[in-house]
Amino acid sequence: MIDRHKGALLALCGVTILSLDSLLVRLVDAASPWNLVFWRGLLLSITLLSIEFFRAQQSAEGRPAGFSVAVFTGGFGYASAAMFFVLGLGKSDVTSVLAIYSMAPFFAAVIAFVVLRETLPRHTVIAMAVAMVGIAAIFQYGVGSGEEIGDLYALVSGLGSATYLVSLRRDSGSSGTRILVTGGVTMALIALLNGASPMAIQGVNFIYMLLLGSVVVPLSGLCVAKSSQYLPAAQVGLILLLELLFGPFWIYLVFNETPATENMIGGTLVLVTLFAHTLWESRTERR
Repeated sequence: MIDRHKGALLALCGVTILSLDSLLVRLVDAASPWNLVFWRGLLLSITLLSIEFFRAQQSAEGRPAGFSVAVFTGGFGYASAAMFFVLGLGKSDVTSVLAIYSMAPFFAAVIAFVVLRETLPRHTVIAMAVAMVGIAAIFQYGVGSGEEIGDLYALVSGLGSATYLVSLRRDSGSSGTRILVTGGVTMALIALLNGASPMAIQGVNFIYMLLLGSVVVPLSGLCVAKSSQYLPAAQVGLILLLELLFGPFWIYLVFNETPATENMIGGTLVLVTLFAHTLWESRTERR
């Protein structure tokens, strides 16, 4: 299997797992979104630190790698993406949040061009431009329905995700665990500063929270981090757009919640663009 295919498969596994994120956020009765942000960040950090400790015990070297500017930048980007994603889900429709969040590849392309000097194929630029048309349709609906605050949160979340992806790419994915741990600790601290009451989540809600923070978020994050060793940040981001399809599907199955027509049109345009771009990539590789 060539490197590009390995990266695509890892990113696909990551987004499939991550698609459960929106459902679990909706299932947790957190009283305040900051309670959810706190546990999400803390559980993510504890889980990854435990994995790293186990690896160190099994390794002959056992020396942890140091931190760098890319690690702190990526950690802050990841924390921003996760926090504003949760806040956005509380203010807007899940489909519109996921669709606007999917602008991350565009932001990643711009940041990678400036920071890493990565060039982009023309068809990737065209795909991003078409996807932004779908995002514009969603924003237009949000302004008229009172969901503009949630849409704005989703936009900030996409920018944070792009920063995280580019930071991963800068270190070829080798700093993935440290970035996620840094992001998790940052989330927990910011949540406490904003009045989080961690003990407000109890009973079955905490079980959902454990599943989200200790399984879904860490596992998907590790898959995405590994995929960045093989793919540019923008292409990883494009594959992550599949969450736009999977996320609302789980919400519909559990809550029977149908997204607004404008959001469905915009999301479908983004999704079709992703598949067209992927097919073009495969055709180019065969040639």
